[in-house]
Amino acid sequence: CTSPNVIICNGDTLFLTSLNSFYKKHFEANTICTIALKPMKHFERYGTVHFDERQQVSRFEEKKAQQEGYINAGLYVINKEQFLLKPFVDSFSFEKDYLEQYYKQEKIAVYVSDAYFLDIGIPEDYQKAQTEIVQQFEKLEK
Repeated sequence: CTSPNVIICNGDTLFLTSLNSFYKKHFEANTICTIALKPMKHFERYGTVHFDERQQVSRFEEKKAQQEGYINAGLYVINKEQFLLKPFVDSFSFEKDYLEQYYKQEKIAVYVSDAYFLDIGIPEDYQKAQTEIVQQFEKLEK
């Protein structure tokens, strides 16, 4: 890949947002990393991401019951060259060891989208995905 930036996505989530708009936001923000957020209501299985008026991450909050907030949608754009300069071990968590460790030192921009989101991290949502994913892709084709 010759681009200095790459898109990373979690393997257990589906977020049908515009990758063009997401990448454009990253380019305009001129940051090392941009994280996609999904507005959510009445949830407890996700942590929340807070951001400031400049659309940059200001803090992460652990999972707890929330009336509303912005969750990490599992989609990122990173500057691969700058990212690879970090002293990571071979096995690490992108969220814990990068995002939560470096957001105070580096600008991490946010991209908010209310697009379709599905996390198949629990059996009930995995079953839900069996039909909903097909329906969502059929909508995109129309």
